[in-house]
Amino acid sequence: MKNKDKNTITQFKGFFDLEKELEYINNMNKQGWKLVYIKCGCFYTYVKTQPDEYFTTIYMDDKEKISQMTTFAAQCGYESVPHTMDGVGNLLYLTAPKGKVSEEFVCDRESKIKFNSKLSIFYLILSIAFFILTAVFVIEAAACLNIIEISIGTVLLFMTPIGIMGLICAGSGIFLLLLFIKSHKKIKQLKAESFIYE
Repeated sequence: MKNKDKNTITQFKGFFDLEKELEYINNMNKQGWKLVYIKCGCFYTYVKTQPDEYFTTIYMDDKEKISQMTTFAAQCGYESVPHTMDGVGNLLYLTAPKGKVSEEFVCDRESKIKFNSKLSIFYLILSIAFFILTAVFVIEAAACLNIIEISIGTVLLFMTPIGIMGLICAGSGIFLLLLFIKSHKKIKQLKAESFIYE
């Protein structure tokens, strides 16, 4: 989606993996687009800059510490990117010109472990919620069809609108569970690296 102003663009993207989101944003930076706003977690607005002039990082902490980090980041040359999708208020998107600030300043290993720990819990809770919804939809669909023997009625069960919703919820739950596993592996990797460097 392009705006009338050729120096500004807005793109629609959906991410469940923050590392992939950050990779996407930094690829846009390399092409000469600086992130200035994120709306609803999926509309990314950029302004035209020089290619590879900016880089972006994500910082995650407790809500009460985010405002302190925002002030500290500004003193260090970072700009905070406004966004409307983080209801809990513990995500901070920071962008800055390359070479003028340290790219690792908010990316120490301890912060990454904390970041991924919170993320993995979030994925696990959502996954459980979707599996519970799956069970509710399947039970409801079975009740509507008066299916007693699942072996006979399984195909019919998932052909109903309620059954289809159950399948969608099951797929979402599996997807989020895989993200939880990936995030958990990342935590183990970071902890192993911490042990090596200590």
